[in-house]
Amino acid sequence: MADSDITVDGLAATSGATQIALTWNPQSDPYTPGSLPYLQFDQMEIWVATSNSRGSATQLGETNANSFVHTGLTAGVTRYYWIRPRNRSGLYGDWHPLSASAGVNATTVASLSQISTALGGIVSGSLGAATTYLGNLSASQIITGTLLAARIGALTITTDKLAAGAVTTDKLDAGAVTADKITVTQLSSISANLGTITAGVMLSTTISGGTITGGTISGTSITGVTITGGTLRTASSGTRIQITDSLNAMQIFNGSTEIGRIGYGGTGAFVVNVSASVTGAVANIDNTSGGQLGIAFAAGAGGYAAFAGSGTYGPFTGSHDGLMRKTHDAEIGDIVVDTRIIARKSVSNTLSEIEPSSSPRMKTIIGVVAHRNPILAQTFAVDIVNADYADDFDHCVVNACGEGQVNVCGENGSIEAGDFITTSSVPGKGMKQDDDIVHSYTVARAREAADLAPGDTAMIACVYLCG
Repeated sequence: MADSDITVDGLAATSGATQIALTWNPQSDPYTPGSLPYLQFDQMEIWVATSNSRGSATQLGETNANSFVHTGLTAGVTRYYWIRPRNRSGLYGDWHPLSASAGVNATTVASLSQISTALGGIVSGSLGAATTYLGNLSASQIITGTLLAARIGALTITTDKLAAGAVTTDKLDAGAVTADKITVTQLSSISANLGTITAGVMLSTTISGGTITGGTISGTSITGVTITGGTLRTASSGTRIQITDSLNAMQIFNGSTEIGRIGYGGTGAFVVNVSASVTGAVANIDNTSGGQLGIAFAAGAGGYAAFAGSGTYGPFTGSHDGLMRKTHDAEIGDIVVDTRIIARKSVSNTLSEIEPSSSPRMKTIIGVVAHRNPILAQTFAVDIVNADYADDFDHCVVNACGEGQVNVCGENGSIEAGDFITTSSVPGKGMKQDDDIVHSYTVARAREAADLAPGDTAMIACVYLCG
């Protein structure tokens, strides 16, 4: 039985000369977008075998798109495929096909036969592999409409076999020249939808889709060129940066391992993801005349989200997450208290249910409400609760340390700068504490005075002392 409810179907395999293209229907993900991120779809794993037995299959790759191309195959080989979805917690949905002996298969296209006969005008038959001995093809030797897609074998026509001006548009059938049939040192003034281009120099070129590998594009830079889709990478293997149209993200590789990704998070947010195997700072911002900040500084199983190598943070306010029932009437600036712990993600991260304070000197204070919004995947920071909470709770950001403001009342008289603030009998509102000692019920220290009569309320600047 699957550990995830995400399902997929519609796997199909299409044969090519040295590759097999796989497509499938978009996965069915019941947790998007209403759930929290850890339940949502992450990657589709692609498994391949040389026989119709999933037990002998190995993982070919993974993607979050609805297609994948198995490249590097020889002609006339058959492969069997299965796929399965994986969510962000590493749990898997059912295999597709479900049967371990019902893999979707395809066989790569066999090479066209070689022809070693010298031809005058080419009217029929096929042009075979690059070993065909045709001499030079001049314009007069190619009869209009005779170069059809089925008659040109991969790498058949090379530069030494074509006279200048021999191939004009009226002599090429639509679709006859595809990516695997072009190997040149220079492409000039071409606008085409090509798969993979391996070339020395490309001039005045608009390329839609496909992959550009190696070579030089307009000298040492891309000038006057629009590249849409496909894959861009700094090297074909090893340490490299890669951008693909399927991910809309920049991937950073160390050898064959992806160690980081920068791009669109799919929920309206810009995200930076880093492999858990990376230690040290993901991003190191160093101003030699000021401070040094490490982002996502990891060390073993723990680490810092942000680490000040030198200097300090500022302005500084530290906050917690909390869930408050929609029925509670709480304002921004109100004091809230813990009522129960809902979830525990790690030693550094727990989540509690909160409610407005309601009596003097409550020891369960957690802080002051800074934001309150419905629970949404793109705004909820703690991905450790079930989506069912969204019906009854709001997500709150609660200020607990640093500087900010707090709502107070005149229940215990006016407040002077420096007075400690504690909870009162007015829901969510603080009052002047009776003494100058920090207690378990101390919320904050006032930074300004407030002249308050009984029944008055105000928002004043403070330093939070909730921890």
